Amino acid sequence: MLAYISIRESNDKGVESAADISLNDAAENGVPYNAGYLIGILERIIVAMLVLQNELSAIGFVLAAKSLGRFKQLDDQEFAEKYLVGSLTSVAIAIMVTLVLKGMLR
Repeated sequence: MLAYISIRESNDKGVESAADISLNDAAENGVPYNAGYLIGILERIIVAMLVLQNELSAIGFVLAAKSLGRFKQLDDQEFAEKYLVGSLTSVAIAIMVTLVLKGMLR
């Protein structure tokens, strides 16, 4: 699960994503702060914790809270489709990986 959560993306400057350095360092070095990347990591961590606690119904609240921040952008059909596919894929992978690891630890 940790390997999935901590996937690192490189930007064109060869610096790892802003999630890997402090926000102050990111601003000083001209690295853009990528809130979406951090939200995705937090989303997967929260989903994994909910799966481990057998609170699968609460995952809907995570998705709803995430969608509130993008509410205006969801008017654009192309963005909405990409957002929905990305969110559902992220949650599905987080659930599957957590269930597999949970089964292996029993």
